[in-house]
Order: sequence, then C-alpha cells, then structure tokens
Amino acid sequence: MAECARPLQYAAGTVNASMSYLGMELSLAWGVPVLGVPGSQCSVSPPTEPHTVLVSATKMFSWVIKNGGFLISTALNHEAIVRLQAEPEWRNRGTETWVPLEPLLKDIENIHM
Repeated sequence: MAECARPLQYAAGTVNASMSYLGMELSLAWGVPVLGVPGSQCSVSPPTEPHTVLVSATKMFSWVIKNGGFLISTALNHEAIVRLQAEPEWRNRGTETWVPLEPLLKDIENIHM
C-alpha cells in the first residue's frame, strides 16, 4: 500500500483533477468542450458576482453520473493547439498546469514499471 497503491492514487488523482480544471477553464473561455470537459455544464456564476465563474461540484458530479464519467484526454486536437499558440495567456496557463505535473507522471510511470 505505502509503496504502490497510495502514491499511485495520489499522483493519478492529482493529474486527473488538474486536467479536469484546465479543461473546464478552456471550455468556458473558448465556448467548446476541451479535453472532454464541458465547462459550461460544470460551472456557475454567482448572481452577485456575474463575472466570477466557480466550479459547481453538484453540477459536475451530476454530469459525470449522467454521462458515465469524464471523457478526459490530455491530447489537444490540431485546432486547439493552433489556438493555444495564438493565445499566450492560455498557452502560459497550460504550461503552468502541465509542468508541475511532470514529476507525478514520472512517479506513475515508475510505479507501473
């Protein structure tokens, strides 16, 4: 448990959650599902703060249950890659998310090996 199960669960859970949130942010900004995550269906803007977008756990989990889980992919299609390159803010956001995950991905690889 201490050598495999717990480290694997932590690393995989962290990568999954990070990619889910990045996908929701991109989906909200671009108006299309990115990385399989429908941002508009998993977020809410409080009436008192209409420009603040929050992730709604209730909406997210009801969507997950209704659709049989997230269809998360860490691969962007060609159109999304071109769009990221043209939008420095989102390119930086993607890099800020991905770079810290690389050690966790290495941990997952080592556990599997």
